[in-house]
Amino acid sequence: MRSLLIGILILFFLPVSASADFGLEIKFSESFTNNIISDSSELSDSYSSTNAVLKYYPFPQVELNLKSEYSYYSELVALGNLMSGAELTAIPTSAESPVVVYFNASYENRSYREAFSVYNTDTYEGMASVSYILTPTAQVRGGFTYENALFKNSEEADKEVYGVIGGLNLTFLGSNSLDIETGYTFADFISIEEEGILAYPQVLEEIDGDLKSFYISPRFSRALGRKLGMNITYTFLSFVDYEEPIVYSYATGFLSPWGSVWDGNSVTLNLKSYHIPKMIITGGFGYWNKRMLRTLEFPDRIIPREDDYSRYYLGLSWPMPARSGPYLEPSIQLDIINNTSTNRLYDYSTFSVIVGLTLRM
Repeated sequence: MRSLLIGILILFFLPVSASADFGLEIKFSESFTNNIISDSSELSDSYSSTNAVLKYYPFPQVELNLKSEYSYYSELVALGNLMSGAELTAIPTSAESPVVVYFNASYENRSYREAFSVYNTDTYEGMASVSYILTPTAQVRGGFTYENALFKNSEEADKEVYGVIGGLNLTFLGSNSLDIETGYTFADFISIEEEGILAYPQVLEEIDGDLKSFYISPRFSRALGRKLGMNITYTFLSFVDYEEPIVYSYATGFLSPWGSVWDGNSVTLNLKSYHIPKMIITGGFGYWNKRMLRTLEFPDRIIPREDDYSRYYLGLSWPMPARSGPYLEPSIQLDIINNTSTNRLYDYSTFSVIVGLTLRM
């Protein structure tokens, strides 16, 4: 599968049609946070990021992105990292067809400095879907997803995930839109046998982990007048036939490969306003209730963890399009995060400010 994804990306480097086009987007950002690690240590830091994406359109229905990002941290210098990758998106069906076929494949490499090199990763992702327009206001879709995360210096953190998805989109009563997506995933990873952990002498026996998950996520969106829009999303995610696997723990939890693996509920509300001329205001909040995988804290502590996570944000951007020349968009965003956990290490609050500038050519 990995070879197939890489091969697809390479193939689209080769042909160049007469209609080929290019685009370039560069983002600069400067950030400050009072809790860079996202735990109870509350370490403050500022960091800078530069992200560049070269967009290539060999054909009208194909987009190839080459991307890179570098992040530098003022205090926790060892956390600095470089990301590079490529992404291919193709929609081979015509705009007039009621059937829409969509393909996406991507590769990303992220490398940290020596102190955090255990988190160096190669990530491969793929998606294929088919949508059918039933009526001008109704559409159904289905497809498959794939993810493979490989940790170069920590193979026990590798995981491979296959997914099946389906969805329905409806527009009704003018500008009201309801989108419902559901899915089922199968994850393969390395787990640790519990009996060996508790045995004396201790024997850490690694076994094949098997984690199945089901989710359903309805999203409602609509315009609230001419200058305000909103969407609200609810997500229910549940492990299926859950056998409470145990995985290795990592001291830096916010980089943990298991931080995104949980079941529970979440709800988010997002608002976008155009009330200030030539500016866009965004804001919203979200709440997540998460049950995480159990982790092994050496030498023999098995730690369960459940979190209540909430986030509030407010952003302002100022698009500056030009008739000729580059497009500029300065922005600023404020974030407040509060997390309470059954593991006291992850009882924390965070405040952060991000100032950015986007340049498109």
